[in-house]
Formats: sequence, C-alpha cells, structure tokens
Amino acid sequence: MAGLRVLQAVLDINTRSWDIPRLEAVQGDYGSFTLQVTVVASGVVVNITGWRANFVASPDDIHIISDPVINFTDAANGKFEYTFVKEAFSTPGTIDNARFVLIKQDGTQLSGMPRFTYHVDEDPAQGKIDQKDYIGDFAAFQAQVTDLQTQFNTLQSQITAMNVVKKTGDSMTGNLQFDVSSERLLRGFDYAGNKGIAGLFFNLTGFGFSDWVNNVRFATYSTATKKFNFVKDYLTADGKPVANTTDSVQKTGDSTVVGIISATDFKVGSQSVKDSLADSGWINLTLKSGFTAGASTPQYKKVGNLVKFRGLVNRTSGGTGAFSTVPVGYRTSDEYLEGFATGQQSSAAGATGLVYVKPTGDLELVAATNATGIWLSGISYYIN
Repeated sequence: MAGLRVLQAVLDINTRSWDIPRLEAVQGDYGSFTLQVTVVASGVVVNITGWRANFVASPDDIHIISDPVINFTDAANGKFEYTFVKEAFSTPGTIDNARFVLIKQDGTQLSGMPRFTYHVDEDPAQGKIDQKDYIGDFAAFQAQVTDLQTQFNTLQSQITAMNVVKKTGDSMTGNLQFDVSSERLLRGFDYAGNKGIAGLFFNLTGFGFSDWVNNVRFATYSTATKKFNFVKDYLTADGKPVANTTDSVQKTGDSTVVGIISATDFKVGSQSVKDSLADSGWINLTLKSGFTAGASTPQYKKVGNLVKFRGLVNRTSGGTGAFSTVPVGYRTSDEYLEGFATGQQSSAAGATGLVYVKPTGDLELVAATNATGIWLSGISYYIN
C-alpha cells in the first residue's frame, strides 16, 4: 500500500542512472513515503514480470536495511513501488548509499545498479532514535520455520507412536494381516496409466494370483477344497505349457489317447517306439540265377525289428540252393540257421519246401517235395 507521499522515479539499467527528484523525509517517518519506480533500458520500458527486488541501505554506515517487500504494480510496463520502513529514517542526514537490487526471473542478479540519495531531517520532538538493522521479514520468517519444525517433530512423534510402516525405507516384524470381509489386493500399480498390473488377491474363500492387464485370475487356492487351481495354459515349465489331466497320459493306471502322439524319440522302456513302428514298405526281392519271380512278386519288408516275406519263387530247373540275399539291416541276428517250412505251388498233398535264413542274409532252399515254386509268406524273423 502506498504511503501518504508518492514520488516518481526512473531507473535506467543500461546507463545505470536515475531520473529521480529530491527525496526528503523527517526522522521517525513510518509508512508515509512511497517511491514509484519505472525500469527502462536506454529509455525503453523493460518487462519485469517475474523479477524480484530488494531495497538496501545503511543510514549510519553501520546498520543494514535489507527489505524485500517490493510491490510490483505493473510489471509488464516495468513499474514497482517501495514504501520506506521506519528504520530507513531513524538517522538524520543525507543517506547516499540506497539502492534496489534487481533479480531477473532466471535468478541472475543485475550487478552495478546505481545508488540514489535521500535526506532525513532531524525531528527534535522525536528525541534520539536508535538505529537498528532491518532484515525484511526475516524474524517473522524465522519464527514460521521454527513453528513448522515444531509441528513436524510433533507429527513424527505421533507417527512413531502409531507403530506404522513407512512407504519407503522401513521394515517390519510380525504378521501382515488383512481384513478380508471384503476382498483385498496386494499388487503392482501403474500410477501414470492409473491401472493395476499383477499381484495377489485375498478373500474369505482363499487367495490367488491375478493379472489385471489381461483381466484373468490364473491361479486360485481354495480353503474349502485345499487345492491350488491353475487356469489351463497359464502354468509353464521352462517356458513350455504343463499338461493337465485331460490332455496327458497318466504314469499309472489306464489312459485313452485320441489323436496322434508326436515325439522325437518316444520309448517304452528302453525301446524306441519310433523304431518299433517304422515300416520300410514292401521291397522286391533280388533273385539269384536259377530262380525267377512267380505270379506273385517275391518281396520283403521290415516293420520295426520284424522282417516279413511274401510272393512266389519259381525254380528254373527244380533246383535248390541260395535264391536271394537280403541287405544289411534286414538280416537275422541268430547265429544258428533258422529253418522255415513253406508251401509249394502244387496240388500234391503235403508239398512243402524247407528254407534256411542265414546271418549272412542268404535265403537258401534246402529241400522241396517237388520241382514247383515255393511260397515265401511263411518266413518272418526278428533282426535283434
């Protein structure tokens, strides 16, 4: 608020000069004298919005007056005003060290601001007035700080007495209990996005794990069933889904499999199921001299470890001997000769032939009832 007397002045911050009238006051004046200042730069008004200012003087060259109570009346047009405090007029005489310290919005201080002079006439009626330091509202500010510190200490004591856990940098002992008459959550939360992420939920029936991003409760423990239930495909081991009882084969008991079991090396015991079921398909048998294929082509195949034969072998002149050799991988591992009785393409009763299968792979017709061809369908053996 302006005093009873108001004087106008111009402060040029470029030329560091004042255009100011003679300032006169009487010793002991208080709140009656206001100086209105316009800040310019080489005659051009300066926008001082956001600036701060401080009045500084030393009336007796001993005591200091530093008053930040400056009223910016029209900052956009460079105007502020200052009403002198009584300490500025406590010492009669000419005070030539008064000035305003200007601080820009970015915090930089304008250095070298020019001083101005004001005059204080002695007032015999006032008697001697002691000059004192005046540091703005420092005392009031200091009292406020002290009061705030007291309030903080009191609040801290109350918090300590409440025996609560701080949000950060604290620890606790004992149990952390929830009132689950209504469901309670312990979860991660994205405050920027204002949404839950994942965590635990507790209620009267048990607890579980929830994914609030995908809106799914993927695991729940029930105190009634005493079981922990996972939603299908949400339980993995080493990144792979753990099969449940509806899509897996039990280790003990009976299981029914619908569809195809796909495995790289599925074994029963030590035996590879893949190898046991591998089927070579029928392969034409290569016949030796003296033997020819009959109406049914002589063939062999391997299914797993079992080698089977079929077809008709005719004899050119009704002879005997080795009529074919099967390749490695299709040969018997029996060190003893395996003999197979085979039928003959003959209407004669009891017409049979005897075929030996050797570890060398040779198929040898040892004997036959007559000179007709022999059927191979009775020959089969395991290679292991």
